[in-house]
Amino acid sequence: LISKVLIGANNPITTAPTVTPTATPTPTTPVLVAMNTNDFNDKLNTVKNESFDDSKLEKAKFVFDQEYLNSAQVASVCKQFSFDNRKVDFAKWAYKRTVDKKNYYKVVDVLTFDTDKKELQNWIKKNP
Repeated sequence: LISKVLIGANNPITTAPTVTPTATPTPTTPVLVAMNTNDFNDKLNTVKNESFDDSKLEKAKFVFDQEYLNSAQVASVCKQFSFDNRKVDFAKWAYKRTVDKKNYYKVVDVLTFDTDKKELQNWIKKNP
């Protein structure tokens, strides 16, 4: 019999375990985009067709419920109301659906009275 003895058999050579690289999942943040101009105008027209502020507010909340808006679009809807209290109601409702909150001053500027402007600004500060 032939015996094969390796030199340094007492200190076997070890190799590092093979590591298979895996892709680390990166969280993705959905990009919110305001509705396109044509769709917005169609829905705005349905709001305009209502006669009274209460029915306009109800219609606006209904047609824009599944949409994201930009500040200019919210301001356009607010302009459809005759009274500031309804403008403020819609502005508060639409705030969480607004993609560019940094421009919400455009909505505040639609309001007529300083008390209503302050009310909306204070509400925004409490609901970032």
